[in-house]
Amino acid sequence: MQSLMNRTVALVGCVTLVDATGHNHAIPVNFCTSFQQLNKMLQVLLEGDSIEAHVQRPYVEAGQYDFCIDDGKQLTRLTNHEWSNIATGTTIVMRVIFEQETTLSSGFDHEFDYKCHFCGTVNHIAVWSIAYSLERQAGCSFNCRGCKRRFQISREPPGAKQRTRSSNGNSTGGSDEDSEMQLLRNFLVRQSVVRDPPTFSCDWLVGENTTCGFEGPWDALRMHFMSHLPVVSNTPIKCHWQDCGLIMRRDNVTRHISQRHLRMRRRRI
Repeated sequence: MQSLMNRTVALVGCVTLVDATGHNHAIPVNFCTSFQQLNKMLQVLLEGDSIEAHVQRPYVEAGQYDFCIDDGKQLTRLTNHEWSNIATGTTIVMRVIFEQETTLSSGFDHEFDYKCHFCGTVNHIAVWSIAYSLERQAGCSFNCRGCKRRFQISREPPGAKQRTRSSNGNSTGGSDEDSEMQLLRNFLVRQSVVRDPPTFSCDWLVGENTTCGFEGPWDALRMHFMSHLPVVSNTPIKCHWQDCGLIMRRDNVTRHISQRHLRMRRRRI
């Protein structure tokens, strides 16, 4: 197979495929006319028993990888839906994909910090590069300040369909697994944005004109203000929420607080 490929390369020219461990492979240009063709060629290249093939195969089998053209200034992803016309001499980079969750509030100023999956170095990333990569399937990648690995950050909006999670690069396996992971050089961190739960304040009066002041998401607040109530469930009590004073049964307090004072919808209780 390899000798046939070499003869084909000599006749039609080739592109260079850089795998996720940084190794270069000469691929006949006529095998790169679609994502499916290049994907099949990648699987052939990873059939061997080398440690590099062993490290990358699980990502390929799980679909946790992609192809891109990275000229150092702009990165263009090559997808099943968007495939560029590949010319002889083009360098295509294969990257493994790490999935990561991030909150809606993090990383939306001018820049944010990304801690490298491998060496732990903190890299300062401009937010515009993430937004651009999402809108155009392009953008730019970066070299880690510490280990010099090449990576890109992409971000999916809240509510996007979740993919199967891959390893995050911080292996908990043995030393052999850790050393194998260190062979990876090119990767994409695909972030899924999750919304922070809203925070509420407990305005239950604990003294004259003094509110409790506890703050937290609804589940934590609901557990918290039970400490303000008597133990007996059928005892009528007075709501001491600021500016209230209604009398009710103890088992109605949760709904009363959430709907009247916190303006929450009933389905969230």
